[in-house]
Amino acid sequence: DSGFRGFFSVGKTIMLKTTVIMKTINTTLLIFLTLASLHNWQCRKNDLVTTTITGRVYDRVTGEPIEGAYLNFNVYGSQDESIGVVIKEYNVTTGIDGIYRVIHIGDEDERMHHWLTHKTGYMPMLLVSGEKQGVENNIDYGLTPQDAKLSLKINHTTSDQNVLYVKCYNDAYKDQAGVNPVSYSGYFLKIDLPMNQTLDTSVYLPGNWTTHVLWDSLQKTSIVAQDYLHQDSLWLPRSGTEMYSIVY
Repeated sequence: DSGFRGFFSVGKTIMLKTTVIMKTINTTLLIFLTLASLHNWQCRKNDLVTTTITGRVYDRVTGEPIEGAYLNFNVYGSQDESIGVVIKEYNVTTGIDGIYRVIHIGDEDERMHHWLTHKTGYMPMLLVSGEKQGVENNIDYGLTPQDAKLSLKINHTTSDQNVLYVKCYNDAYKDQAGVNPVSYSGYFLKIDLPMNQTLDTSVYLPGNWTTHVLWDSLQKTSIVAQDYLHQDSLWLPRSGTEMYSIVY
């Protein structure tokens, strides 16, 4: 009987020691995994960069700051994401001094680019890039005022089609943004006018530029000026109004 109790006591001691060893192993494993996780987080953290874009939006004619201008910036995915997919968007407005500021913290291979600057009464500025990632960028944007009025008088007298497609633009768009003005800006009007009816409408464009008016009774998939049935040009003075008649 005493031998049995001794054997039981030894077995119990072995089980206690085994339990202590397992707890020690579990604790050590937990510490190892925690340290590994912290290491990975630190490595990931070290890959993050801060990109800042700041600047001034101003009137290209007067040089004065533009308050309340709207700016849009898109962040495109890194190689861990989908390249070319917008993963974050920043929308900011300028203060009374025309100053804006955007800060993005992300992967070093993410790309943040300007997409749009807009203010009522000014031509929108589209697709202007040049930002460097991981540094502070100072970029000013000058907007061209739409300070001239083109008054259109449209007469439907002969065409079998009631619908007329009109495109109005001038080369200020190309001068401002470096883009094809017919492709990206201007005014595109779809007029539905019954026979022997007249319509008066107006569009606002930058002044002191030659303005182009294109029109066709057929809808155009092309935006090339030469593809329109009719095209004309006129000088649009700043802060003035020009009358133009279209008969179809």
